[in-house]
Amino acid sequence: MAASKHSRTSLLHANKPTRFWDDATKDFSIKKVYLWASTDPRGKLQTPHDHMQPAFFGTYKPVDVPFGSRVIAQLPREHRLLKNGSFVDRFVEGTYLYSASATACIWMFSIDPQCKIKVQDFKSYPLQFPFKDPSCLTRITPTIMKEMSKMHEEYAHDNNLIAMETSNQIHTRTQMRAAENAANSYILEPPDVDTDTNSPLLLRK
Repeated sequence: MAASKHSRTSLLHANKPTRFWDDATKDFSIKKVYLWASTDPRGKLQTPHDHMQPAFFGTYKPVDVPFGSRVIAQLPREHRLLKNGSFVDRFVEGTYLYSASATACIWMFSIDPQCKIKVQDFKSYPLQFPFKDPSCLTRITPTIMKEMSKMHEEYAHDNNLIAMETSNQIHTRTQMRAAENAANSYILEPPDVDTDTNSPLLLRK
């Protein structure tokens, strides 16, 4: 199955707009390396990650998180988003994007402020998806609701296109155009032999 198909499915499942397409594709690529196992010549199940054995070998926590699910994290006092770090709230909440490649961290989309940040100290909620059900957020304000709705409105056309492609099991834009042409084509209906007086079947009677 093509990576684009997985990206579409991830976006639809999390109800996230297409601005996160690149993140969904990165998440799929990383999960495929870490979690997709195949049988080696000795009959043992191994992933590409097992073969490489990088510095963080065996660390699956940052990877085994559903794309777009709710994540809360605590920022270090020296983080660029914090001012007067010793006295401010270091709690951030958002959605999971993908695992960092060189460290045991994740990239997340912080709902407020709306930005992409890398965090290490986090907790995931695999069954909660803020863009699908914002009520799962600890801090939900009219401003946050407005900004989330705005993102969906800005990408409404692309979101509808992805939904249509997925329902029609379309993998490429060429297939999409072919499906549209087929839907708009006029198909001749066979004649009704009981009512059409010009039908050869009736003339034989």
